[in-house]
Amino acid sequence: TGAEESSWWAALPPRMRQLGIRNSSGAVDSRQGQVYGAPYRWGCTLFAYRKDKLKQRNISPPQDWEDLWRPELKGRIAMVDAPREVVGAALKSCGLSVNTPDVQQPDVNRRVRRRLRELSQQVRLFSSKDHMKALAAGEVWVVVGWSQELLAAALKSNNIATVFPASGTTLWADMWVVPSGREDQRETSPLISQWIDFTLQDQRLSTTKGFRGGAAPRTMPSDFTGVEIAQRIPNSTFELMKGGMPGRDLLDSSEFILPLSEIASAQYRSLVESMRV
Repeated sequence: TGAEESSWWAALPPRMRQLGIRNSSGAVDSRQGQVYGAPYRWGCTLFAYRKDKLKQRNISPPQDWEDLWRPELKGRIAMVDAPREVVGAALKSCGLSVNTPDVQQPDVNRRVRRRLRELSQQVRLFSSKDHMKALAAGEVWVVVGWSQELLAAALKSNNIATVFPASGTTLWADMWVVPSGREDQRETSPLISQWIDFTLQDQRLSTTKGFRGGAAPRTMPSDFTGVEIAQRIPNSTFELMKGGMPGRDLLDSSEFILPLSEIASAQYRSLVESMRV
């Protein structure tokens, strides 16, 4: 049977199914695409901050993307070194999609370039390796990074807290896929479907970890499937460290980082390079 007829596919929330359908170019395409992969965990971009450092200086914690440009945080921010995240922060602050397909449009380019120039003055360190070390050492007071890393650091230190941006954030998902270029082109083993079904079982769904280590796909709120599971998570308090998950309003205003064309990807890289000149 095809993936669309599998029990694991039916169990995925609609938003996760949409993410798993791609066309021949690799773009998300629910109209003409086919099942590309099975999302098995997902996460997001968060802010982490040093509670002690901000409290000593009577600085309020960042709550949304615009806060990254606050003058009192100048030179005290670290951020993952990823063009989609860096440009995405500028796009979010301008009220634009993080998946904007053409950032060379004159109006978009002008606004985003200005925000990136300003951001380069705010951020002390762009690094996907040393950003958490800088936070732990107190060299920076705020970090923009991926949920699993930030929550792991917050678990180890009472001085680190995390924030889900108030206007929504970027989301990511890891997928199971079968490489199309494999040497063995015979029919795909039925064990693959069984494995995917096993990894998505309710029994394997943690209701206490939330984003720590990656959230199970069926925790994504939905009107059609996975609702009962999502409601078991302590949404009311929304405490990330206790496994709390953001409500549907926040997730609806958040975006999965989707594949871009080669041209668009080059535009994003060029914007990041230009801000460092």
